[in-house]
Amino acid sequence: ERCGFLFPGQGSAASLTGGAWCDRFPLVREIYQGAELPAATSAVATEIAHPAIITSSLAGLAVLRWLGIEATVGIGHSLGELAAYHWSGAFDDAALSRIATARGRALAVHGQPGGAMASIAAPQEMVEPLIRGLPVVVAGINSPKQTVVSGEAAAIERAVERARAAELGAVHLPVSHAFHSPMVADAAPAL
Repeated sequence: ERCGFLFPGQGSAASLTGGAWCDRFPLVREIYQGAELPAATSAVATEIAHPAIITSSLAGLAVLRWLGIEATVGIGHSLGELAAYHWSGAFDDAALSRIATARGRALAVHGQPGGAMASIAAPQEMVEPLIRGLPVVVAGINSPKQTVVSGEAAAIERAVERARAAELGAVHLPVSHAFHSPMVADAAPAL
């Protein structure tokens, strides 16, 4: 049987401590100890979330390897692309952590504050009319039935309201910026 790995991006929950996984797997504990993530802070801030999500991905890969589970393909959502490159052998653990940390800092420093993202349970062609006239863009098409939008926080709130009024599922993503939108474009040179 074949297996593929999908590595998460920002907006995915990430532990700063490794939680129960550290208690169960000494190799996970070692990864989290080496990561030196901050002890008590929000994992939503991009400069914290990037290294935390990458640490979680490294821990997950270590457990999967320990269990003998290998994949034939790896892909990633946004930040997760870096983890997929790492999985493919493009760079080692230390390089992955350095790149993710630098990426998180660049987005935090150069991204405009006041942005947000939401996931709408509908195809892109149904979402586009919902965001028309708003400073919001389609940031990702996760599936034929899930579209992610990004933009100014108040506009994202309005898009979520429109989606819910159309009886579509819509949830805010726990992110600090409007990723994949013009609101983070100033980070491109640093990246």
